[in-house]
Amino acid sequence: MSAPSHNPLLDLTALPDREKYLLTSRAAVITALNDLNRKPELITAYYDHGDKSIITTIVKVLPERDLVLLERSPSARNNEQLLAGGNTTCLGRHHDINIRFQLHDLRDARYQGEQVFAAPIPDSLLRLQRREFFRVHVPLMNPITCRFSDSDGEELLLPLADLSLGGLGMTDTDRRFTGEVGMRLESGILTFPDNDELMEVTLQVRGIFTQGDHQTPPIQRIGCAYTDLSTERLNFLQRYIHQLQILQKNLTRD
Repeated sequence: MSAPSHNPLLDLTALPDREKYLLTSRAAVITALNDLNRKPELITAYYDHGDKSIITTIVKVLPERDLVLLERSPSARNNEQLLAGGNTTCLGRHHDINIRFQLHDLRDARYQGEQVFAAPIPDSLLRLQRREFFRVHVPLMNPITCRFSDSDGEELLLPLADLSLGGLGMTDTDRRFTGEVGMRLESGILTFPDNDELMEVTLQVRGIFTQGDHQTPPIQRIGCAYTDLSTERLNFLQRYIHQLQILQKNLTRD
């Protein structure tokens, strides 16, 4: 048996009502994997008991060979560590539904001339459409902010647009962020203005897109996932998100 994950978000057995979200039908698992493959959706693959991760995508699902193929990392060292790191826990999103599954016996392979990872299709897969995993919008007045260093070393301070237990979204009005999808933002500092709470987090950029039309200037949005959230920080975020939900309900009633 592998050692437990150090990341509470990766513990697939500790979720309340887990059976409600667990797909065990082979056909349903293959359909969910194909959904991740079609766009394709970015997947964070955690290994070494959740201490390390790479960004990847599903290259192909081959039911006739009982294989799912994943894109390799540009880093040869990361590829070697992943293959040697034991079981791999994969986290992705499809239509705002969190998807989690574990891969065993990961190995090198080739598909259509490209080097890929190959693993047996998992026996089960979690599709988490639970309320607490949805992102809540952060108030524009006196918002939560995130301070971090960009790819060129410049320090940025950006307001949050939304927040969840799995990640956050930042608003970059001046489009100063120069990083790319997959980039790790080390030692980010979240500041919660209503109680002056500070939280240090490591983030991984999962998506960058621009919003706007001919009447409004374009605004850059940066979606990130946490990579090192401790149980204590997870519990704090859960309480904070719950408070935001109550506040927003009260404002709606008024």
